[in-house]
Amino acid sequence: MIRHTRRASVLIAFCVLTSAAMAEAECAWVLWEQMNAATWSLKDGFSDADSCKRALRSGIRKSVSRYPGSEDSGGNTAVIAKGSGRLTRTFACLPDTVDPRGPKGAPR
Repeated sequence: MIRHTRRASVLIAFCVLTSAAMAEAECAWVLWEQMNAATWSLKDGFSDADSCKRALRSGIRKSVSRYPGSEDSGGNTAVIAKGSGRLTRTFACLPDTVDPRGPKGAPR
């Protein structure tokens, strides 16, 4: 009887560890965008953080190159010269479990 209990304990521990590893591997990343102080909007989704960060840098480069006089202010922000004004375009890569707009059901 003790053998069965030990075997069951080992099996349960293995299942729990396997489930945790699989959940971590499935974690997706989301690229968010915000213009000035407006509400964040979902831009794209990725399977890993590196892909999301590459897209973030690409988005900043495209924003700056599209509008002459614009600048990459470093990090995750581009200042865009458009018409007679300037816009701030901010990007963020976050796990799919994090929403920069706040908790679901909260006023947005």
